[in-house]
Amino acid sequence: MRREVECATEFLTSLLRRGKYDETTTRAFSSRLAEILMQRYQTHWHPDRPIQGSAYRCIRNCHKPDPVLSEAARASGVEARHLIDLLPRELTLWVDPLEVAYRIGDNGSVCNLPV
Repeated sequence: MRREVECATEFLTSLLRRGKYDETTTRAFSSRLAEILMQRYQTHWHPDRPIQGSAYRCIRNCHKPDPVLSEAARASGVEARHLIDLLPRELTLWVDPLEVAYRIGDNGSVCNLPV
C-alpha cells in the first residue's frame, strides 16, 4: 500500500507545484496527504481482490476538491479553493493494489502511473 500511496501523492503534489506554493508547503501537503491516505485505506486495502474498495479509494477533483485533498490542504497551509485551480478539472485518481491510474474528464482516457 505504501508504494501506491507514494505514487498517488507524488502525482498530486507535482500538479500542486505549478501554483504559488513553495517547496516546504508542497512537501507538507504531500506528507499530510500520504498520512491521511494510509490511515483511510488501512481497512479498505485488499491485495487479493484489488477491485474491492476501489470506489472508496477514488480521489476526485470535480466542482469541489475531494475531502481528503481539502483536509491535507488545511493541514499544510494550502488554500483548499486553490486546489480547484491547480488540479485538472474532472480529475479522477484511483489508488488500488499494484495500480494507480487517473483520468481527466469523464470521457478521458485512463492513464496508469508507474508504481
